[in-house]
Amino acid sequence: MNLRPCALLAGLLWLPVATWAGQPLRLQGQLWATITGGDDPAPGFRPHAELVGYIPTLSLARELPRGRLIDLEWAYRAGWAATGLDSTGSTTTFGRHHRLWARYSSPALEARFGLQKIAFGPGRILRPLAWFDNIDPEDPTNQTDGVNALRLRFFPSANLALWSWVVISDQWQYYSPGVRLEAALPLGEVGLTWYDQRQSGFHSLGQMPVAPLWGHNRRLALDLRYDGLIGLWTESFLVLPRAAPQNPGRQLFIMLGGDYTFGIGNGLYIMLEQLWLPAADDDPSGGQQLAALLASWPLGSFDQLMVILYHDWDSSRTYSYFRWARVYDRTSFNIMVSRNPRRSDYGNQFLDPNLAGFGTSLNFMLVYNH
Repeated sequence: MNLRPCALLAGLLWLPVATWAGQPLRLQGQLWATITGGDDPAPGFRPHAELVGYIPTLSLARELPRGRLIDLEWAYRAGWAATGLDSTGSTTTFGRHHRLWARYSSPALEARFGLQKIAFGPGRILRPLAWFDNIDPEDPTNQTDGVNALRLRFFPSANLALWSWVVISDQWQYYSPGVRLEAALPLGEVGLTWYDQRQSGFHSLGQMPVAPLWGHNRRLALDLRYDGLIGLWTESFLVLPRAAPQNPGRQLFIMLGGDYTFGIGNGLYIMLEQLWLPAADDDPSGGQQLAALLASWPLGSFDQLMVILYHDWDSSRTYSYFRWARVYDRTSFNIMVSRNPRRSDYGNQFLDPNLAGFGTSLNFMLVYNH
């Protein structure tokens, strides 16, 4: 996180913190350790990787009259990784702010400023509306990066919510505004979103990057969820690029999903999602179709099995993931197996040198929360 927003946020926090003598300071944290082995490392890289990470979180809250609240949160993500070149056996350490925000809330309003999580939409895996988060259903830590933003949420009634935000780039060079309307209906929920994206980026879904959204663009999105005998939902958004030579034409993301829990054992949960990415105006030969299946089955009080399958209909590539987890109140032990296309299947395309995501890999992860 850039020092400028850090300094501004610290200044905003100083006055209320100085008046909170005697308020309890809460410490939480998450520690994880993982070992990964794979049969398709990048050339010159080791076929195994180790990672230890820790996120301590400090929070402070003060209740005010008439149901109002002021609270603060700071979290730092730090760790050690051994994923480098085989010839050097190099290791790296990392550290960065994970959360740093202040919030004022009342029954009708919530205002939060700083490095925070912003996520919305009913999708689980192929999420067109994952504009500000990188939530990964394959990650047992359930962590996501945050964004620097000022976010307001209004609650005119119990069934209506209005969001408004301004996302701030790390160097405070860009300010990207957006608004969102959410309404709860008798049989589900509906959301309408508009966002003016000022920075270039690459939109990813699950493990697969699918579309570059270069340059300044505006997005208009619709999401729906129906809760009945089965769950049904959709997320879609239209990209309207501003005039610039490097910008692609208009792009349309459409995702449909559904889920159902079968009465087998403790309940077998099945979810399906299908994404259509039609060709852009300036590239009629483009376009992409992706499908995802998630199956989750609890075995007793502590054990759970999960399977995730991705399929790219255009390239005929399939990505598979299996996880067995034993979960206690504070600790989980996870064994994960992935089978994906090999690096050679992508030809000369530039690929991430990380070990995970190519060939067959085996991962052990221990997560401890306090």
